[in-house]
Amino acid sequence: MEALEFYKKQDLFSDPGEYASRYAELPTEMNALHAAINELLIHNWKVERDRPGWIKAHPQEVDVFTRPIRKVLGKVISLGPEPWNQPRPPDRRVVIDCRHFSLLLCSVLRERGIPARTRCGFATYLEETHWMDHWICEFWDDERRCWVMEDADLQLHSVPSNQFYTGIHAWEMSRKIPSMARQFGYSKEEQERGAWVARANLVRDFAALNGFVSVSGDSWGLGEVTDEKLTSTDHKVLDEMVKLGDGNATFEQRQALYVAYPELRPSEKINHFDYLFMNQAREIQWSESL
Repeated sequence: MEALEFYKKQDLFSDPGEYASRYAELPTEMNALHAAINELLIHNWKVERDRPGWIKAHPQEVDVFTRPIRKVLGKVISLGPEPWNQPRPPDRRVVIDCRHFSLLLCSVLRERGIPARTRCGFATYLEETHWMDHWICEFWDDERRCWVMEDADLQLHSVPSNQFYTGIHAWEMSRKIPSMARQFGYSKEEQERGAWVARANLVRDFAALNGFVSVSGDSWGLGEVTDEKLTSTDHKVLDEMVKLGDGNATFEQRQALYVAYPELRPSEKINHFDYLFMNQAREIQWSESL
């Protein structure tokens, strides 16, 4: 019960703030809700596909690295007066990535009293060459007594665990079957795939379970240290994260581990890889964008 209450509450990133009342305009049925979210947001790869060069020419109009959903919702309002259950042309949707689709769905469900949480992991259905870095949302189905994965970006429902591997599951697979690690990646390039990618998303996934929803390109602590610098203590902590998993029964233990081990938590300054404009990493103070 404590876990479900925790995931009912808005956090620093999911809180819609002054825009909460606008959620009443959105459908309650999940299919329709996914469709409505896709009228408010548009993934940057679709923009690049349909309008090559537009993103780099208009960096101030791209919200891929915007952290709180409240700011994204403010942008939605600035782009058009339509009710949020009405269609919008693509040029009046906020340009984001999969993280924001999952966060917006999570925010709406929480506002309606439904336990929900964002998950960082890998989808098997995005690329043919590998399992691609991706975000989805989970909600608690009280009738079935289980967490159900929803991909608002691709408008997929009840996504099975063998089609979306959470960061926790991906790292577990990488440890048990090392040859599988090359399936997890940020791109089709070999150097962007492997166990280190699974470990990076494990740390981001675990942080999301504890209330810190990173944006694409963020890394810190055990998510960015090189393999050769991992200590025996680090390996024990990584294995403990997998052992605790994501079940409701281990909620307090996950929180305790997150608090006890600093390398799992983002400090005020973290590294961030800007994959859209700079194609390089830099140190940032993440709270400055709240």
